[in-house]
Amino acid sequence: MPQTLTVLASIRLGHEAALRDVLRPIGDDIRGSKVDRGHRPRIEFTRSKRIHFARFGVVPDPDRGSERARLLYSANFDGSIDDHLRELVSITSDMDAIWGHCEGYGGVAAFADFIRAHRKEPDAYYIAFRDGTVERIRTAI
Repeated sequence: MPQTLTVLASIRLGHEAALRDVLRPIGDDIRGSKVDRGHRPRIEFTRSKRIHFARFGVVPDPDRGSERARLLYSANFDGSIDDHLRELVSITSDMDAIWGHCEGYGGVAAFADFIRAHRKEPDAYYIAFRDGTVERIRTAI
């Protein structure tokens, strides 16, 4: 059964625009057909064997003030959270370019601990294919 992960991490003051500049080209070119892979951070979602859905967003952080924001990462994936995080690291060309804009991020070696510290447990989440792994769904298509 697919698992879910929701992360909310505070963005360093003054880093919001730079983070958006990193995320926008990734979102605009999920298949990796337009971006010069040698010069921009990439997340090779099409190589994923586990991710059903993933989303990044920059959202307001009203608890910290009107000028503050948080990075939202939300994903549905097959396997354990450790498997998901290892795969995410393996398909991302530059983790620091994204997560380095967040307070408390200590590099790739400490990424799993950082994610666990900022994980939010959902009250509920929807699974369209309860028994469908990414592999099964791709085979059926």
